[in-house]
Amino acid sequence: MKKPQFPIPSQDSKSDCNPLVVLGFSARASAECSVRAGHRPIVVDFCGDRDLTSLGCRYHSMADPAWLDWLVDQPTSGPVLITGGMEHQSSRLYDFFRRTGRSCDAIESVVAMRDVKNWQRWAQESDIVWPKSIAIFDASLLQDPTMDSHSLWVLKSNQSVGGQGVHDWPIDNATSHHRLSDDSQNYYLQQKQEGTGVGVTFLTSDFGTILLGVAESGFEDTQSFMPKYTYRGSIGPCQLSEASLALLRSFGQRVGNESRILGLWQADFIVNPEFISLLEINPRWSASMELLDVAMEERLVGWHVACVNKSVELSSWQALSLRSDERILATPQRVLGKLIHYAPCDFVVSEAQASSWWEVRWDSGNVLPAESAWFAADIPPANTQVIQGQPIRTSMIVGKTKEQVVAVGTQLSSND
Repeated sequence: MKKPQFPIPSQDSKSDCNPLVVLGFSARASAECSVRAGHRPIVVDFCGDRDLTSLGCRYHSMADPAWLDWLVDQPTSGPVLITGGMEHQSSRLYDFFRRTGRSCDAIESVVAMRDVKNWQRWAQESDIVWPKSIAIFDASLLQDPTMDSHSLWVLKSNQSVGGQGVHDWPIDNATSHHRLSDDSQNYYLQQKQEGTGVGVTFLTSDFGTILLGVAESGFEDTQSFMPKYTYRGSIGPCQLSEASLALLRSFGQRVGNESRILGLWQADFIVNPEFISLLEINPRWSASMELLDVAMEERLVGWHVACVNKSVELSSWQALSLRSDERILATPQRVLGKLIHYAPCDFVVSEAQASSWWEVRWDSGNVLPAESAWFAADIPPANTQVIQGQPIRTSMIVGKTKEQVVAVGTQLSSND
């Protein structure tokens, strides 16, 4: 079946055709995929990576307290794509949408999809396992919670990003104890599940919800100086069984219908031979979507905008659904990896480091080699100050198999 074509504007074009607002902590990947889908994004993020600003889009740093005023002044009423971290800033999103005359229905969907009670209900009604969980309303309850002592437990924050609010329980870190005592209402204990962690990308329109693709969590054994559950990267696309696909498709339809979200969203699961368990739902662009966009040659941002604008045709939607199912059930012919490099200590990016990464930069996946190779992305400008534990850059890895990608990523990490 023929794919719909989203025209890509010339890089030297000065027009603001097909504007799209992109907001989040790190927007390089979503902005690149936006350009590939034919959009000229207006971007606000914290990182300001060189490969983002080189796209020629309108850009403003979220480090500026007045970023929202700047964004409101931009001449567009186009669709919005949020990335990591913005799901926790609903008040800022409400403010932006109200001040620019946009409907706040999308923000209400974001809030609903970040409600842990909804996660539990949607999972259980879809025959997805919801791990036993204990809400924490009072830090004193943590002294002796009623739990199965034979099980492993994790302490989770519903305000964290990138796994940095997840800890094995009981915790023995004084800093974590102090933070928990001050913010106990945002934490809960959850029974740990065994299996493979996956991120599943969904797309919702007025016609329903499609499961677009799957990526595994990857490179967990790298960079031991980082907290255990820190997101280190993804590998995809991944294959699913027909039974797993049917279960996740039913889940996606339920969540899409009840939350009334439109466009892209993602959910994390543990896949076990005997069950699928829900971990969390992210009503936004996620890190692994870039892998699917490139590997599947499917312009995810183009579909997001079409869903938000309600311009999707039924025939195109049905064709996308069929294409997606066929890809998910088949063995992937090309596998991509995304490895996040974190700083083991405070340092300043030198001119030589920045130049060496720029020479092997990821070109939005425009030219991919037949054999395994790696590229640098999310490249900081020279003289950037990086604090210990912060992400420095990303390695994008191309291979024919998951094993190839893991081998390259492990070697890259050991060279840091």
